[in-house]
Amino acid sequence: MNNPLIYTSMEFGLRDDIHTYSGGLGVLAGDAMKSASDLGYDMIGIGMLPDLGYFDQRIVDGQQVEDFVPCGSREKLVEGPSVKVRLRGNDITVSSRRYDVKGQERQGKVCVVPVYFLSTNNEQNTSEGRMITSKLYSGDRLGQEVVLGIGSMRLVEALGYDPATVHVHMNEGHSAFAVLEKLRRTGNIEKVRETSTFTTHSLVAGHDVWDYGDARHALDGLLPANIQELAGHSHLNMTTLAHGGSRIMNAVSKRHRQEAKRYYGDDVLSVTNGVHPYTWTSPEFQALYDAELPGWRLDPSVLSGTSRIDKAKVAAAHRAAKQRVIDYVYDISGVRFDIDVPVLTWARRVVPYKRQTLLFRDMKRLKSILKGRWQVIYAGKAHPYYDEAKEMIATSIKCLAELKGAGINAVYLENYGMEMCSMLTAGSDVWLNTPMIPLEASGTSGMCAALNGVPHLSTQDGWWPEGYEEGVTGWAIGGSESDDERDADNLYHKLETISNSDIVGVGCGAIKKNGCVFTTERMDKEYAANVW
Repeated sequence: MNNPLIYTSMEFGLRDDIHTYSGGLGVLAGDAMKSASDLGYDMIGIGMLPDLGYFDQRIVDGQQVEDFVPCGSREKLVEGPSVKVRLRGNDITVSSRRYDVKGQERQGKVCVVPVYFLSTNNEQNTSEGRMITSKLYSGDRLGQEVVLGIGSMRLVEALGYDPATVHVHMNEGHSAFAVLEKLRRTGNIEKVRETSTFTTHSLVAGHDVWDYGDARHALDGLLPANIQELAGHSHLNMTTLAHGGSRIMNAVSKRHRQEAKRYYGDDVLSVTNGVHPYTWTSPEFQALYDAELPGWRLDPSVLSGTSRIDKAKVAAAHRAAKQRVIDYVYDISGVRFDIDVPVLTWARRVVPYKRQTLLFRDMKRLKSILKGRWQVIYAGKAHPYYDEAKEMIATSIKCLAELKGAGINAVYLENYGMEMCSMLTAGSDVWLNTPMIPLEASGTSGMCAALNGVPHLSTQDGWWPEGYEEGVTGWAIGGSESDDERDADNLYHKLETISNSDIVGVGCGAIKKNGCVFTTERMDKEYAANVW
């Protein structure tokens, strides 16, 4: 039996109602699986099944409140094999559930890429053991990573493949213990490296570090004698382990590679992220592309011909998508936005380096700029234990309320997820992104916006230096280095000068030059050619 490629990731964003993701990392993994099925690649995805999901966000008295409730994801999945994983001296039963990602028909065939989700919520386990995988990125994080890394390789064996020879791609370092399971079976780290590759993402998140004593206890004898050579001398670093156990390590944008090389050396490659075109193109633009650019669904490069479409048709498609956003915002907030006034949207995971509050640095000036000219939508979740990020949300909500009090339509939408992202990236007029350079690895929501003719207004970080052409695909904030005061001043200047007519023309440029390039179809092909 020929081996498929095994793609491991702590999270997969496949559908909004299957709560197996927290943000961009999971959505990227899900989109990679979708394009793999479109392309007919032989792949299997393996992630984790958190019965309580990440969390549901509510805004109460201007503060984020987290609800952890059963999300019913497993009922939407098909039962798969179960395996055993040794954790802290106990045998843990790890069950799996499968979701089949069905590709678009190509030459009369539909390819399926299965994604398996691992869970310890089984009757054979103790109450403590059943809780290991209950919450994404919360609770027993070390236990979760043992289950993901070791459990994924044992699931591979249960599916009929040899973990020692199967090619494993680790999407971030959470699944790096797969290296140790492969090493246990081969006894040769060079053989492990031959069949292991690794994608690193954020420079400031996802780099879990464990005390060696805790790791030895958790892994119950699985750590090799030379573990410190592979995973770090003072602590077990999951990113270092994934890097040390892989033949190739890649960053997720060219800008990210420049920074990653400073930490990991010159052998870091870059494969810039993308998004799945069919998933993130709104119904309005799908219909437009089907009529004007047939074939785009299987070959997104066809979108480079957008200049052949009458701009009035593009504007009409956008207006229809915007009306859906206006109706949605009114239904959940009671605020009625004006369809003829541009909507500026900031929506993504909330962490300090993304600078959610940059827009509000000078409220007096901001009010004078926005009044009668802009409307504002904000959305995003902070990790339940990240107090600084939660405080940023509280500040943003307070400032948005102040704008609303000044007669400017402004809202913070709670419980941001894939469905909301899909709506906002299609129905906003300008997509705002304010990360502190050089901390944004890639970012992908702006790519979703580009597919729908929504221009990007962003600092020059992540993927944006590759897609940015001033006044053609969007606009840049600030220069090559970040400074809050200077960046805020430049952001205000851009908001003062961007006009409604600019937005339509630049939106067409965003489709033509970015929508056709920053896709997971292109990304998967680059991985197949240069990494896998």
